[in-house]
Order: sequence, then structure tokens, then C-alpha cells
Amino acid sequence: MFRTASDREDATAIVTAHRKDKTMIQDIAPLHLNNQYQKRQPAPSDYVLAFRENAVCMHKSLPEGGEDGENSGLKQFPERLEFPTFEEMQDWCGGQKRPLPALIYLFEIGGKSFFLADLPEGVAEGRKSSGAGSSDTEPGQGEASEVSCHEYVRMFDIRRMRPKELVLAAATAWHLYLWYRDNRFCGRCGHPTEQDGKLRMLRCPACGNMIFPKIAPAVIV
Repeated sequence: MFRTASDREDATAIVTAHRKDKTMIQDIAPLHLNNQYQKRQPAPSDYVLAFRENAVCMHKSLPEGGEDGENSGLKQFPERLEFPTFEEMQDWCGGQKRPLPALIYLFEIGGKSFFLADLPEGVAEGRKSSGAGSSDTEPGQGEASEVSCHEYVRMFDIRRMRPKELVLAAATAWHLYLWYRDNRFCGRCGHPTEQDGKLRMLRCPACGNMIFPKIAPAVIV
């Protein structure tokens, strides 16, 4: 499942952090994670998870005390974890005149669906504007200021964020992302694989090889 030592270390850190907090990462009661694969279309408010290696796209943190950070120290990461929604992704792609990327249904937590997207470079760094004026004016002269809405944050750094169900969602989605990423080609014949329409499975159309996510059971004593 893990291609690099960094992947393995970040996954271990997420679980370890929750052990120190005296909770396991899957302790999200009364909510429940349903990871049964379904062929489902996203609703506007459903979450879209995008990764770059061991980093996940989330709403960007701002300095405490305002965007300029005056009279306050910088807060590197927000305590609250929040992912972009499908509606936001539509706005990004529409504003940049890019086609929507393909989405893969991942799972559901508490009635909210999560999808995996392979966002092209620069799409997630969409911009939001505040203020008014001409873009040709000098800084501080009332021009429209632009700040980045989202950023990619290492999985290691989200381990203590809240709510816990979104930390679990990020960790579970990341494992599936790694599986999809590392099985784009058939390990038997090298032909590109295709997604199955009914199961969480990748199928090779050339040789018929079927690839399922690996299960690694463990017992903590």
C-alpha cells in the first residue's frame, strides 16, 4: 500500500496521535463510516478530497486576528479541518475554464458523501477576491486583494485537527488514493486498468486481472 517510507510514517503518526488522545481514529460515534462502493453522483455540498503524494487539499488557514496577522502570532494550521465541496470545485474549474476532473465515490460518513478527485496543478489554488478597485492600482490603494482559498497540508499535520470524523475521512481517503495511484497499470501485463462499475475493484481489460484494495488486519493489545 505504501510506496515510500514517508507514506508509512505519516499514516503511523495519524494513528499514534489519536492513541495519545485516548481515542482511536475510528471513534466517531454516533456517526458511522460506510465504505461500501456505490456508483453515485456528487451533491453540491459533498466533500471532494484531492491529494498530492502525502498532502491533502483543505481550506487554508489564516493568521489569528485577521488576514494581515497584526497583533497576533501566525497560526500555522487551523484546528478545524474542512475540505472543499463539489460546488467549490465546480466554481474553480468554471472560473479557470477547465473541465471537471473525474470523481470517484469513496464512502459516506453521517449522510455526507466523499469523493476522490485528481485535480490538475493550480486548480485547487483557486483565488477569492475581497475589496474593490482596479487590479492596476498600487498595493494599499483600494485594489481588489486576492488570497489563496485552499492549500495542501501534510497528512502528518492534520492528525490533531477536529472534527474527528474528517480526520478519519482524510486517512481513509488517503489509503484509497494510494491504492488507485499505485494500480493504474496491471501488475500482470502492464496494460492500463479500468474501474469496475459495481465493486471497489480495478480490472485489466487485456488479461482480466482483478485488483482489490488490500486489507491489513492488526490487533492492539
